[in-house]
Amino acid sequence: MALAEFDDLSEAIGIAAKVDFVALNGAEVEASAEAVQRLKAQLAALEAAVVGAYDASMQWAAGQHRSAKVALRHRCRMHGGEAGAVVSLARALRTMPGTELALADGAITANHARRLARAASRPEFADAEAFLLDKAGSLSFRDFERAVAYWEQVVDEARRGDGDPRPDPRETKRAAHVSKTISDMTRVDAWLDPIGGTAFREALRRIEQEFFDADWQQAKAERGDAVTIDRLWRTPAQRRADALVEMAVRASTAPADGQRPLPLVIIHVDIDTFTIALSNYLGVEGPAPA
Repeated sequence: MALAEFDDLSEAIGIAAKVDFVALNGAEVEASAEAVQRLKAQLAALEAAVVGAYDASMQWAAGQHRSAKVALRHRCRMHGGEAGAVVSLARALRTMPGTELALADGAITANHARRLARAASRPEFADAEAFLLDKAGSLSFRDFERAVAYWEQVVDEARRGDGDPRPDPRETKRAAHVSKTISDMTRVDAWLDPIGGTAFREALRRIEQEFFDADWQQAKAERGDAVTIDRLWRTPAQRRADALVEMAVRASTAPADGQRPLPLVIIHVDIDTFTIALSNYLGVEGPAPA
């Protein structure tokens, strides 16, 4: 019976939890941390399999629940957003065999699987799943997200080029909200398209770096060269907030004849194409010098 296997799994976790990890050497602790992350991924795959079966069985309806999400929230005392994410992933994995297998093997994390599930809404995903999984296994998570976003952009543009009338969902979802709280604070929430978001992040990063350099010099002057980052008078979040305000100040004080920055252009090529183009530009034969 399946419940017996869960008892064995629970017992195994209990045994592992008794290990004195503080007493292990650095390499052993590092390997243990990596092993736990793989187990988390495998448990996420197990969770998806069980929840998927529960969702399909309609057993939740027997308990007078409107959906599997509501049943999990009630019976397992889960947060509604967490329960919804589990059910959504379970449903998505039914049509993502490669992702389901990679998650079960611990080769990717649940966050990888969720990001791929969003990309799987495109009909081209079935042919690209192995390619994107390879990126998940070779890139940092941030770069993996960028690779998936770029793939989505390419297939969406190709579809529009074929006469697809649907607009880019990333453009239609752009929105910004600014609200004033009862304590006279201002809250800002925004969703920006890829190009606008890149321009915004770069401007914010540049000003934030200016503030960090100024804070660092101030701290060194007050505390000496041995000062550490935790001694800065602003936290990173506070510097970003101040940088956001500074962006507004600079925008309102910019000269009327000021020149807008050059447009952002990103060119993706393979290394061979880049090497040949660089060699031609430098006027050398064969590969370009390092």
